[in-house]
Amino acid sequence: MLELGGAAAPGLGKEMAVEILKSGKAYQKMREIIKTQGGNPDIKPENIQIGSKKEIVVAPYSGYVTQIYNQHVNEIARAAGAPRDKGAGLILLRKKEGELDKGEPLFEIYAEHETKLDEALEVAKRKLPLKIGGMLLEKLTHRPRMV
Repeated sequence: MLELGGAAAPGLGKEMAVEILKSGKAYQKMREIIKTQGGNPDIKPENIQIGSKKEIVVAPYSGYVTQIYNQHVNEIARAAGAPRDKGAGLILLRKKEGELDKGEPLFEIYAEHETKLDEALEVAKRKLPLKIGGMLLEKLTHRPRMV
């Protein structure tokens, strides 16, 4: 995003983002946003109450996490009630390029209301936030060789 917005030169966005995180600038900005939205900027993660309604979504098949779709994460969280319902959202349990087996947990959805949890699950079924791909070990073809 820093590269797309012109804040960083091509290929240097990740380096700039890491520096922003390490310097504490990102943390301070988050505190400003929380305060502007009427929240307590001094709240600790362990003091944030999550919704009592919870569902764990598991991998439909084995493979590797090859992509994380932020837009899908956002849509699922909004369907669960975020940001209006403070206890709504999701926790991704897998990282990109991580190997997983069918049935392993991918992410958890939290909501304050059962209907919102159901809505978020419907969105997650249509728009899985993690792309699961296989691994191509070798490609064999039976095409005749051109001479």
